[in-house]
Amino acid sequence: MSDAAKRQLRELASNQGWEMLGAAAKALFVFVVTPVLLRRLGEDGFGFLALALSALTALVALDFGLRMRLRIALSAATSQPRALARSIGHYLALVALSVAIAAVAAHFGWWQRATGSSNGLLFAAVLGGGAYGLSLLLLEPLAARGRLSMAKAAAFAGSALTIPVLLALAASGASVGVCFVGQAAALTIPNLCVALFVRTPEVAELPRALASISPAGFVRSLRDGRWFALTAAEWLAKSYLLTFLAGLLLGPAAAGTYFILLKLSELVSAFGASASDTSTADLAALPDAGSRAGNFRASFSYSSGMCLIAFAGLACLGPLVLGQWLRLPLNDPALAVLAGAFGLAAAFHRVLLTACMGVALTHVVALWGLAEIAIVLGGSALLVPRFGLGGILAAGTLGSLALLPVARHVSRELGQGSWQVWVRPVAALVPAFAIATAGAWHAPITGFLVAASVGVYRLRQLQIKGAPAINS
Repeated sequence: MSDAAKRQLRELASNQGWEMLGAAAKALFVFVVTPVLLRRLGEDGFGFLALALSALTALVALDFGLRMRLRIALSAATSQPRALARSIGHYLALVALSVAIAAVAAHFGWWQRATGSSNGLLFAAVLGGGAYGLSLLLLEPLAARGRLSMAKAAAFAGSALTIPVLLALAASGASVGVCFVGQAAALTIPNLCVALFVRTPEVAELPRALASISPAGFVRSLRDGRWFALTAAEWLAKSYLLTFLAGLLLGPAAAGTYFILLKLSELVSAFGASASDTSTADLAALPDAGSRAGNFRASFSYSSGMCLIAFAGLACLGPLVLGQWLRLPLNDPALAVLAGAFGLAAAFHRVLLTACMGVALTHVVALWGLAEIAIVLGGSALLVPRFGLGGILAAGTLGSLALLPVARHVSRELGQGSWQVWVRPVAALVPAFAIATAGAWHAPITGFLVAASVGVYRLRQLQIKGAPAINS
């Protein structure tokens, strides 16, 4: 195996290790903190907190691709030393625009009528999201240099820090707004500490480079990032914005329950698809289709094995543990399997999106994503009245089928067939996925152990033989 392949596998393993710790911290938050918040804030209060966190995520995601475009620009051979400063300036302008929009929504009472919560919570969500998004931008130089695992380490620290912070705030009787501010601060501070401690050249030059920002550059940035913004809006529409749909159709308490289900499904998508995050900058920098294909196969093979383990854990063990602990309708195996399938659909979208960004096909995934959103929203409207929150999860899973043509575009760009790029890395795992699904009803422990063992064996095989050997 070449030195470059060894370095890639080491970074994949390190990145995945921190992602696993982050997923464990998030699971611990759900298991320990969520019951406390439900008891202290009430189901409606927890629903308001979920809405504020969804608004924070929306602001961070709708950055017109600034973070990903910055990573690609810094990974190029002729990287621009002031790219970070320009991205930060443009992001601050977006935050200011978001504050103005929030002021209009507060003045006309749109937020209060739609959610039932206060305008103060809206402004806290916007400002908290702005601070968190800024801290993420400062970590992009590390990701562009193949050190994404350091950013994932900061994310783990933030997720872990939220546990004692929220427990302390809940014990003190803090309001929903104070709990939200505490969680936003806990997520932001570790990112800032890592960025300032490592001090990449771009961060070190930041004070002098901020002078290069101009209004005309901001307008160009919005234009250049239109496809990235569309993909972010589509992701939000089929994930966090469905929190508002659940609240509108079923009430604030249902919004909180859906938010918990979404977070559980994210354990599957983040735990599995995080390996693909390492491929975007590499795909943009590698010179030929063969090298790109080998790089992508490595990350996708990792993602497939990790997705299997995470799906088996949620589908088989979720009803046994979380249903009784949270006293919510999570003891239904069908709902647990749907949440896991929803997470797999999100993982596929994430892998596909990072590949498209790396090979300059963002506009393709953005356009086909409109069909996905139509299926998700239309299916939710039809299924929710009959199946409740399970209808949202089912519609979200089916919507990912609209992205299959995008997968074919990526295969052609990598100079490979769809079988070799997409099917072969996961074909051997299909029986294990079926065992995990059946095990949710009939033998949860056995189903999880069998599926997880297959996933671990796959990852070990990848580490020993290397991605080209097992996928060629």
